[in-house]
Amino acid sequence: MNKYQGLADWFANNYTPLNGWIYFNSNTMEDGSVSIIPLESEKALNSFNSGAKEVQFLFAIAMIKDYSTEMSTINADAMAEADDFIEWIAEQNSLENFPDLGDNKVVSEVTALDSVPSTSVDPEQNVAKIQFNCSITFLEV
Repeated sequence: MNKYQGLADWFANNYTPLNGWIYFNSNTMEDGSVSIIPLESEKALNSFNSGAKEVQFLFAIAMIKDYSTEMSTINADAMAEADDFIEWIAEQNSLENFPDLGDNKVVSEVTALDSVPSTSVDPEQNVAKIQFNCSITFLEV
């Protein structure tokens, strides 16, 4: 297993609203689709004499939700779903419930970097993309 599959499996199997499915590096523009999008390659934070290194990997979670220009709760409900996801990530970090990224990788932190997600709208398809950035820090031995 590689770190990408480990991260995708962790989200899909542990975050109940995903119903066991999350896209990786792609997404459909349909309400309810969620994707992990890598933001940059790994960045070494620390190197140790043993050859081990502390590494940070940045990624985004992108959620596609219905969007409304009318008076309704659709847009507020979508933002609340993103807030719930961010809170869940923080809770998993506090519980030290981390993904298995494969051999020789020991996770020490997973965190959402944004307290308020960004949004963009596709008016032709009547959906919004709600996105927040995250990081995962691990020791590679």
